[in-house]
Amino acid sequence: MAAPSLAARIPRKSTGSTRASEIGRRRPLRPYVLWLRLQCGAGALAGGKSVAHAAHASGFSDAAHFTRTFRRMLGATPRQVLRGGLAARDFHVNG
Repeated sequence: MAAPSLAARIPRKSTGSTRASEIGRRRPLRPYVLWLRLQCGAGALAGGKSVAHAAHASGFSDAAHFTRTFRRMLGATPRQVLRGGLAARDFHVNG
């Protein structure tokens, strides 16, 4: 979904902030979309798909990019999460 169509769904605030830069719980758009992509990838992993398949299915250029982003945002690699028995439902946005 493109930023302009997402922005149209967000009510305009009286403080003048741009709708295209915020979504959800007033989070910046890019990290929010990245988080959604990670959730998609985590769901694919929980469904038994490979890391490469999960990466491509969630819009990452390759498995290495997915793994780096996963580790940076979640503090563990996809393999570590799978070995720990965690599923996609265990990941949610705090705050």
